[in-house]
Amino acid sequence: IWIIGVSNKVLSADMSIYLLYDHQSTLCPNLMTVFGATRNGTIHAWDTRGGRASAAFQSHNEVQPLSSVKISTLLGKIASLKEQSNIVSSEVLSIDFNPSCSYQLAFHLDGGWSGVLNVNTFSVSHLHCPPPAWLEGVDSVLHKRKGTWLSTSSIYAVGSSSNNGMYALDFHPDTSSACHVDYNEETKGCEENQPAENKFIPLSERVLSCAAHPLSHTIVCGTEFSSLLMVSQKHETVRDPE
Repeated sequence: IWIIGVSNKVLSADMSIYLLYDHQSTLCPNLMTVFGATRNGTIHAWDTRGGRASAAFQSHNEVQPLSSVKISTLLGKIASLKEQSNIVSSEVLSIDFNPSCSYQLAFHLDGGWSGVLNVNTFSVSHLHCPPPAWLEGVDSVLHKRKGTWLSTSSIYAVGSSSNNGMYALDFHPDTSSACHVDYNEETKGCEENQPAENKFIPLSERVLSCAAHPLSHTIVCGTEFSSLLMVSQKHETVRDPE
């Protein structure tokens, strides 16, 4: 089953809360569950298989999603974050599953924050909170932004909300990730095969969307001025000294 978009043309007005055509939806890697994100900061899940939970795709009657979580509520459960930040409800601009880890659903919020929802536990496992635009003395420009996963490395790329450039975020599915909510700074560098850390990559224009090449780590960025920028690692040739 392939779900391209979910229409809000339904009989019940209440269902438009859950089925928003102009917001993000993505298909779970098991091809049985559809996840959708809304303006009020909620992520919903529908089961497309037979049974009561799949009625949203088989009936015009009002039905409830299989599960719903509000991102701001989940963020409020992270003690260290709650102590430092004023957590408010934010629009979810985009969601996307990690091709390297099927239970990681990345989300990007309109305030510039990015994170990972663990769909097995319905908890936020990773979070990146860049400084707000006003703190950096930059005028905030309201744009929709869409991030992407690199195909094999659990790195999430997304445009900055306040500067010309994009972030490459370490969302590896363990506590060695710099963005993991249980990351311990004291253990940094003690583990072997340490994943790449977060990087900000400055570019010439404001990035609105990112797409990763499926066979390499090349990223194509779409900008606010209709440009396409290509970002790739430099490859050095090692010559045989003989």
